Amino acid sequence: MSIWILVSVAALTAVLTSYTMNFQGATLHWGKLLSPDNPYLPRGMQSAITPAAQTLRNISMFVLWITTAILGFTYSGWLAAVVAVVGGTLASGMIGVLLLPKVDSDYFRTRIRKSLESRLSKYRQSGDQIRSTAMSEVIEDWDELV
Repeated sequence: MSIWILVSVAALTAVLTSYTMNFQGATLHWGKLLSPDNPYLPRGMQSAITPAAQTLRNISMFVLWITTAILGFTYSGWLAAVVAVVGGTLASGMIGVLLLPKVDSDYFRTRIRKSLESRLSKYRQSGDQIRSTAMSEVIEDWDELV
């Protein structure tokens, strides 16, 4: 196995982890702004505004970390696995801070808003009146916030 495969998987893992964590931070940031000072919602409306694709990214991120460790171990033993995982973790932090948008950026705000609109449309198409009404209220609150 080429070391470039290990480096590529570790780099992909670092980028996905950075994006996933920044997106998670963005949903927390905007979710808390949607429901300030509510003792019953310590994370605000984070769960309501997190896109379904975020769950897939979270699962993929953990699968890639395990894959990175396994590839490192099969390539050159435990030392390569540790170096790949630690290097990927450090790279992930640097990518998140230096290259990706901040949690309060227009980039994440726009992505979250589009997700809300998409869910509202799906709820209306399926005839789910309760969820449709709830999502409409979240979008109204969102528009007042932004």
